[in-house]
Amino acid sequence: VVPGLATHHWVEQMVAKYGEDSAFVRVRVDGEFPVGEDGKAFSIALITESEERWHETEAAGVLQVGVDPAGESGTGDETAMSARRGNKQLALRRWRGLTEHAHAVHLLGLIEELREHPRERAIVVLDSEGSVGAKVYSHLSELSSRPGSTFEVHRVRAGDKALREPMTFDRIRDELAHQLYLWMKQGGALIQDEQLETELHTLEWERGVTGHSKITPKKQLRKALGRSPDSYDATALSVWPVLSDVELEETKDHDDFDDDGHGHLDGIDPYADDDIDPYGAW
Repeated sequence: VVPGLATHHWVEQMVAKYGEDSAFVRVRVDGEFPVGEDGKAFSIALITESEERWHETEAAGVLQVGVDPAGESGTGDETAMSARRGNKQLALRRWRGLTEHAHAVHLLGLIEELREHPRERAIVVLDSEGSVGAKVYSHLSELSSRPGSTFEVHRVRAGDKALREPMTFDRIRDELAHQLYLWMKQGGALIQDEQLETELHTLEWERGVTGHSKITPKKQLRKALGRSPDSYDATALSVWPVLSDVELEETKDHDDFDDDGHGHLDGIDPYADDDIDPYGAW
């Protein structure tokens, strides 16, 4: 252990958490050089490099908050909110047992904490799937429509068919994973958070029967993690480029639309790079 950098207690925690032979321990504790890991959507190297540039990365641009809501029982999933400005993640918060009203209270508090001037209006992207997501979205939508609101809210249904690259990906949740990969690959800086690290490194790409790229199914993730990947979900939502109502209407006239009204939107992804392999671990 290098004096001043890590304690024996920290090393023991890392070994207990990830396993003595895990990639995280080899890189973080043993100091081995990180290498690519076949099949991993987010390699140890990509995660580590993204965290290491956090302090030097400037927070510039619009404040966007990703919200992965959860129910109020307090015994299930966590509500997670991830805030970022440009290439820098600014905050990652988690709570249990929130009502729709409590979701709004924590969101407004986070925006107030991070916005740069009183008139700034944040972008909120929320996963509205399921009854909980629908209720929270409805409540936030009503709040955002009030005069003087500090945010605008956009809904995403991760289980819907892919919208932006339907020839490559099966579902929007697959596009969300790829978008986060692109953001990190092109300079995005993550807060160092063990829960987020574990969730990111668990994700893998597979080829579906239709030939589409598919990220690890949610049910499989829950089994591997022992919980829902709420921190990852919120982080992915926080880097998802939103479409305006006008842009959504324009997609309906696109030549490549399928029977469900989804199409391929060329140029919609600001982080797009033709040389990036969605299966490649960095």
